[in-house]
Amino acid sequence: MNRTALPQLRRRRLAALAVLAVLAASGAVWGAPAAFADTVVDPTACSAPGPGGGNGTITGTSAYTLDGGTQAFADRLFTADDTNETAVLVSNGGTLSLLRPTVVTSGNTESADDSSFYGLNAAVRATETGSGISIRGGSITTTGSGANALHAEYNGSITMTGGRINVSGQFAHPVLVSHNGSAVLRDVDMVSTACHGSVVATDQGDGTVDVYGGRLLATGKYSTVLYATGTITAHRVRGVSKADNAVVMAGTTTTVLADHSDLTGAEDGVQGFAMGASSNTLTVRGGSITAEGGPVFDFSGGTTVINVSDGAKLRSATDQLVTVAGGGTVTLSASDTRLEGTITGAALALSDGAAWSSPADSALTAVTGLRVRGGEAHGITSAHTVTYDASLAANAYLGGRAYALAGGGTLTPAS
Repeated sequence: MNRTALPQLRRRRLAALAVLAVLAASGAVWGAPAAFADTVVDPTACSAPGPGGGNGTITGTSAYTLDGGTQAFADRLFTADDTNETAVLVSNGGTLSLLRPTVVTSGNTESADDSSFYGLNAAVRATETGSGISIRGGSITTTGSGANALHAEYNGSITMTGGRINVSGQFAHPVLVSHNGSAVLRDVDMVSTACHGSVVATDQGDGTVDVYGGRLLATGKYSTVLYATGTITAHRVRGVSKADNAVVMAGTTTTVLADHSDLTGAEDGVQGFAMGASSNTLTVRGGSITAEGGPVFDFSGGTTVINVSDGAKLRSATDQLVTVAGGGTVTLSASDTRLEGTITGAALALSDGAAWSSPADSALTAVTGLRVRGGEAHGITSAHTVTYDASLAANAYLGGRAYALAGGGTLTPAS
């Protein structure tokens, strides 16, 4: 899966020394997180994505396969280094339990799209209804292109508790699900250091990923913390994208929950773009979203509802809270939260003591939840002009009038 492709829809074992070298490098990464976090992939080094539309016709291999039945291993090493080779594959309703595994793969994929859509070249893969993999502790390290560390598809499922994941090949992701696959991760540290390698992602056919705790880091261009075409929830997660947005929502029905998580993007906080008549729901409950190079929320096309509550901290280095383009419809609903930043092209709904401060001119569609008294509107603070669309039914209570705002600005109908 890669962000630029989606809008157009997007050797048996390693020598012992090679395995040890990869594992040592992995350990070094987590031993010096501050220095590592400063390493950002040059976007000019990113390969262009293919034309999109992988069809799943490429036949991969697997070093270990569980075809139905039940199996468990502890402290076992799984390796794979051939092209299109998976280290651990579970299919046909099989259930596999791994305790403190070490998984290392280095093979490349022949098709980045088939890797994203169908799990080609994934390190650990669960496919088909009833197939499940449970992992406790250990590590997964992949260096090849398209080598997703964990991939679940066609109703397969994967859970991982503790441990760490490192991927460094282009078009590879620590976690990716497709075609109604699912994954649950608890207290897993995950790092992606290449282009087109968002840390937690869903792709064609949607799917669900739930993440509880852990540190998530992406350092490559086109690599976000969360990339949703389906449903992703992040509970008390710390996530940073050093060269892209914190979150991208790019499905036709997309749901993202950031629950007391701290997510930072080098560009936007959350970017959404329409894939047809898209319908998106974004919930930010406590925690923070920080945009270091653009708006906190940047949406184009489709219909999006953003719910912000529990004192969530929304920060933009450019003082932009919400921007909407391409005919998109966005409603920002806030409760028990103080908002700051300009809003352009979105509706604002305030409740339960929520308030908004605009540091420059803003252009709302609708605005509800204000307390209107005489010629003053309470709930907005600004020294500038804030406009609203007087033709919308939601704004009827404003009577098409202009109102004074705390701070000296004016709320007035758009001309």
